Amino acid sequence: MNIYLNLFSLLIFVITVILFIVVKLFIYFVKKREFPFPKRLLIASLIGATLILAAFLYTQYFFTFNNLKGTLLEGPINFPEW
Repeated sequence: MNIYLNLFSLLIFVITVILFIVVKLFIYFVKKREFPFPKRLLIASLIGATLILAAFLYTQYFFTFNNLKGTLLEGPINFPEW
């Protein structure tokens, strides 16, 4: 098997584990209630991150059709008879 594929899988696994630990710590500190957590700031941050991710995915998907290689199909398309 390709070593780069193994390294990529290991990297994804490590990032997932770190993200899981961060989320668990966040939930622990929010439930502990020792400090007032700004919920409006969390909502605004999540909405902002979602919009930025959506804009990034939009530009990556919709503006890459010019890079496709191949020829356009011209003429009538024959459909099989059922």
